[in-house]
Amino acid sequence: MEALQSGSDVLFVLLGAIMVLAMHSGFAFLEVGTVRKKNQVNALVKIITDFSISTIAYFFIGYTIAYGMGFMDAASTLSEKNGFELVKFFFLLTFAAAIPAIISGGIAERAKFYPQLIASFFLVALIYPLFEGITWNGKFGIQDWMEATFGAAFHDFAGSIVVHAMGGWIALAAVLVMMLVFLWPAFKQWQEHGPRAKKGDWQAVVLPLALVVGLVVLLVALVR
Repeated sequence: MEALQSGSDVLFVLLGAIMVLAMHSGFAFLEVGTVRKKNQVNALVKIITDFSISTIAYFFIGYTIAYGMGFMDAASTLSEKNGFELVKFFFLLTFAAAIPAIISGGIAERAKFYPQLIASFFLVALIYPLFEGITWNGKFGIQDWMEATFGAAFHDFAGSIVVHAMGGWIALAAVLVMMLVFLWPAFKQWQEHGPRAKKGDWQAVVLPLALVVGLVVLLVALVR
């Protein structure tokens, strides 16, 4: 009976991980549908590379910070309960990798490739795991303090705050910084010399694709 229960838990978490992973393809096509043709390949490569960098960062650093468990333990320990801990890591990795994907869409065509990868590494390795550990693992006693003070601990629904809101907040901060550093001087130049964009520069934007994929991402988020 115990083996059946642990096997069912593994299957349930694995299916959830697969659905969250499918959202990353939605992020990719959503971003591709809103950038110019010359940047579409860059957007796709950036999404894939962000996921790869996030995997390395979360595997070696982030997961240990959030849950206090590493992957240098014995294989027999990691494979207990039908490998539940390994599947749990995959499930949580798909969430962690969503942070750079959300930010990437927010600053599409406005960030260089390698600096963004470096930022993604530090976000997934250090910043996100702290928030994740506090909310989902009760680290640092903050949840206990909230429960003692307000009568209930903080409850996150399907990563709405820990993942999506956090990614959105960081993306908003990045957009505001870029507006001050890059876009304002460009706007002043546009006022003085007129637009530099040529006719047809934006004809490759596939807004129907972005809309459809955005609805698919929303559906997956609701189902999981």
